[in-house]
Amino acid sequence: TGASVVVAVLGTQVSVYGLFRFVLPLFPVASVDLAALMSGAAAAGIVYAALVGLVQADLKRVALFVAMGHLGFTVLGLFAFNVPGLEGGLIHIVARSGVVAGLLLLAGMLEQRRGTRAITEYGGIAKPMPVFAFFFAVVVLAGAGVPLLSSFVGEFLVLFGTFETGVGRAAVAVLGAALIGIVVLRTFSRVALGAVENPENRGLIDLTWLERGVMLAVVVPLIWIGVQPEILTSRLHQPVLKLRREMLERANETHRTYPDPSVRRAIERLAARNASVPAMTLAQDAVVPAVGKER
Repeated sequence: TGASVVVAVLGTQVSVYGLFRFVLPLFPVASVDLAALMSGAAAAGIVYAALVGLVQADLKRVALFVAMGHLGFTVLGLFAFNVPGLEGGLIHIVARSGVVAGLLLLAGMLEQRRGTRAITEYGGIAKPMPVFAFFFAVVVLAGAGVPLLSSFVGEFLVLFGTFETGVGRAAVAVLGAALIGIVVLRTFSRVALGAVENPENRGLIDLTWLERGVMLAVVVPLIWIGVQPEILTSRLHQPVLKLRREMLERANETHRTYPDPSVRRAIERLAARNASVPAMTLAQDAVVPAVGKER
């Protein structure tokens, strides 16, 4: 379980951080040229992960495909290149960490007690394990993007930013979000609700105090960020604006050394998607002031 959490949470977070910290500022023109491809792949990945998650019989596999779907939201937001999309993508990094870690930890706790992760082996465990069911419900609702929980904030901003760039990709992402919600809610229903049909589940021991402490460390940030999203948004606004400025400046440097029409189009798209970065700050360039006048 510990290895799964490290790989599914920390490993993917580092890769997404690399996109934000290195790929976008170092290669702005290529990022803009490939934005449609990356956004389309991300939107398709959300739907694909949700559809595959629907047919999984293993609790941990469900958690991993939910993680894949949430990762698609992050990439979708980053390649929107506007402030809502970038901020939403970064917030979703934190949000999906808690959701995926929580699902994997809960699956490991069940496996430790029963020796299996098969969803069909469970059902009605909210009766012998009410504390487990409580934490499971909070994590599942967060994974479904319910308001007042962290994933809602990230998904809302990502979808808002994506709608500004392409309605089609945003519509596919909305479908994917609905399917992911169905996956996690259906899994919770099959595992925790209903009658205890398997006699081996009647004697299950609820979470220990140590396990409750671990789950509190996961669940509290999910609720805190959902109730007070300004905790993150207030700290992300300036770094996002700085990234947008760096992308625009590097694109202009590329245009000076390689005055190609594709580079100019990339500059125009970056400037058009960022009203918060004044074009006059780059007035020494011949390209950005022209874009500013067109706007």
